[in-house]
Amino acid sequence: MKRFMPFWWFDAVRTEDKLNALAKKGTILRGMGNLGVFEFESGAPAEYVHRCVFLPGCRGKVPAGLQEKGWETVCARTNCYIVRNRDTHAGISYEREKKANNISIAVLFFLMCGVFGYLSGYLGAAADHSSETTFSELAGAIVVFTLMCLLMIVLVTVHSHLSKKGDALKLGGAIKTIPEENFIYTKEQEKQMKREGTLKTSFRPGWFYSPDKAGEYVENMAQKGWKFYRLDEAGVVFYFVKSEPCHIAFVTDYQNHADDGYFTMAKDDGWKLEFTSVSRVMGFSMWTKTYADGEEEPEFYSDTETAYQQSKKLLIAFGIPFALIMVCIALFGSIIISNMLAEEETGVFLAAMTGIYSVLFVEFAVFFVKIAGYFLRMRKRRNL
Repeated sequence: MKRFMPFWWFDAVRTEDKLNALAKKGTILRGMGNLGVFEFESGAPAEYVHRCVFLPGCRGKVPAGLQEKGWETVCARTNCYIVRNRDTHAGISYEREKKANNISIAVLFFLMCGVFGYLSGYLGAAADHSSETTFSELAGAIVVFTLMCLLMIVLVTVHSHLSKKGDALKLGGAIKTIPEENFIYTKEQEKQMKREGTLKTSFRPGWFYSPDKAGEYVENMAQKGWKFYRLDEAGVVFYFVKSEPCHIAFVTDYQNHADDGYFTMAKDDGWKLEFTSVSRVMGFSMWTKTYADGEEEPEFYSDTETAYQQSKKLLIAFGIPFALIMVCIALFGSIIISNMLAEEETGVFLAAMTGIYSVLFVEFAVFFVKIAGYFLRMRKRRNL
């Protein structure tokens, strides 16, 4: 039996899940031919955990250390291996794959910025007729930019699957609200609860750029009898369920290099993981802890200096890039719009360009103000 899986390596985690599911049905992987043709044989249903790994210089065999843990080679192509283990709790780190994927995303992002700059310059030149432009050049640039956007989506999806922050803790990177730790109602139950008035939602985009304000909001809702329940998959919609008034500490932590020890330490301290970003580029994790009346609100950080350094890290990672983007948007937008006005051009195109640049500028300005405000509040708290 053969199956054609040409892009198996580009989303390794999904390939592994598919091979595990086939093995449970008695379709066992035997080898791999050329161009992604997988060969299977029928057998007794088996519980396997498969891994697609990059092992340079191993000459067709997994290292001795992995063999001792029960891993065996099923097939290999150059340095790309598919190995499996009967111990379904066994794990191999994805760090090498994540680093390679991170580099690909960074390179592609800068290329997209270059193409976007070309498109902006093209539109500016077309607006003031200062240089000859052709439709084919514009169409070609748009096609290239669209393909880059699609590739970026694929890479980010792959990265979200690779970002398994702790195999032993079962914290899958694509999982937002952790099902092993949090009870989740079904969609039908949630719809019924909304109709009954025992569940409400709140849309709060960009809230993680002001995590202290988000914490205050969740705490105030809990005191009013609305206990935080979960976040949606995008992390922008808060879900609350009707309950007795209580106290909940809600903390958002930015850690783009978090490892198993980070999650274990927070969990051992009594914090409950509610949400974790799909990508380490964002790197946000959300924690809650309930406490009783009369008790002091628990602190995620042991001192104000650490909290201040976290706000500084957030400012550097997002605030400065947002400020630069605002400058670029204002510069490109003002040049293009002023040229169009000089040519006395009006109509839908002028209104569309003005609206697009205005919305983009306001969006990044709001996010920048949130981050800067959070930084200033943490600095003031540290100096008190």
